Amino acid sequence: MPAFRRIVLSAAEVRSGQSYTLTAPELPNSPVEVLYALDGSVKTPFMAALDAQGQVSFQLGADTPRGEYTFLALRQPGKTGWAWTDGRLLAR
Repeated sequence: MPAFRRIVLSAAEVRSGQSYTLTAPELPNSPVEVLYALDGSVKTPFMAALDAQGQVSFQLGADTPRGEYTFLALRQPGKTGWAWTDGRLLAR
C-alpha cells in the first residue's frame, strides 16, 4: 500500500504577488520532490527544501501559470516510492 503524507497549504487561493506555504510536518529539514498537476494535467516534479518546521513558501509570480494546482505526492531524493498527498490550491 502506498504511503501517505499529510500536507497543509496556508491558502486555498492566491493571486499574483501573494505567497503561500506548503507544510509537510513529518519531513522537517528535508529536500523533497513535489509531484503536482495543473488543471488535471500531471507536470514534471520540482525540488523544494523544507525548513525545520517542514515548511517551504512560494510566491505567485506574474509568469506563474494560473489554474488549479493539485499536490499529488512527495518523495525524498534517493527513495523509490512516492508518498501521496492531498493539497489543492487555486492560482488566479
